[in-house]
Amino acid sequence: MSNPRVMPRANVRLAAPRPKRAPLAPLGRGLRELGHKLLALLPSIRLWKLFWGISVLALTALLLWGGLFYVRQTPAFALQHLHIEGNQRFSPEQVAAIAQVRSGMNLFSLDRLEAEARLRAHPWIAEARIERRLPDRLEIRIREERAVAILAGDLLRLVSEEGQPFKTLEEGDPVDLPLVSDYSSRGESTKGWVESQHLRTLVETLKAYERAGVERMAPLSEAYFESDHGLSLVIGHEATLVRLGQDEHALKVQRLGRILQQLRRSKAQAAYIHLDNKAHPERAIVGLQP
Repeated sequence: MSNPRVMPRANVRLAAPRPKRAPLAPLGRGLRELGHKLLALLPSIRLWKLFWGISVLALTALLLWGGLFYVRQTPAFALQHLHIEGNQRFSPEQVAAIAQVRSGMNLFSLDRLEAEARLRAHPWIAEARIERRLPDRLEIRIREERAVAILAGDLLRLVSEEGQPFKTLEEGDPVDLPLVSDYSSRGESTKGWVESQHLRTLVETLKAYERAGVERMAPLSEAYFESDHGLSLVIGHEATLVRLGQDEHALKVQRLGRILQQLRRSKAQAAYIHLDNKAHPERAIVGLQP
């Protein structure tokens, strides 16, 4: 009897079953819920930031106001020393009164621009500058107007070095000044003449007359414009008439000085001097008094 065939054994390893992965859907839902919650919190976060910013600004403004109030009230900045420059017509007390500055006032309580405006509003003050020097010093610098002539018109007005009328002639104002007028614009308003070049030309001629030293030989009493003869002067105690013409007045004033020196050496007195010859500007016509 034959033995049945025995099949050889084989070692077979069975693979372990793989664990199932959790689905991603619940994780996605969780993230979305978290995002919605954050979005819901954003308005609260923004309101908080706005509130915080307003609080910081309010606190800063309060500190600034408190600091300003302190420096305007503290005696540490009380005015003790007042220095004034440029005043000739005015005493230091008068300048301080015009600017409304007083000893002991707080330097920061003074409105510097308004004080300067008050000074410049005075007709005799052309420029004004105020500076604080902490802790207790104030400096005021002014430039006063200098009257060089009296402008004849509906009212007598003082004329400045810049050739501008700056105030009506009043009691106490200087009167020993040349009288200037414009007969070439008779019938026109004084304002029209002031805006023209004639008044500035007159003032420049007056300055040249003083620089050339002619004023010491023959004081100038009157200057005026005429349509035909241009600029004319009345000089000296004998009221000598001098015609300078339409142009080159400064050069003609220098020639006038030389002519007056020659007349003085010859002990002669001129009744008139004409320097307005257009054809021969180098010539001068001198009429002597008998």
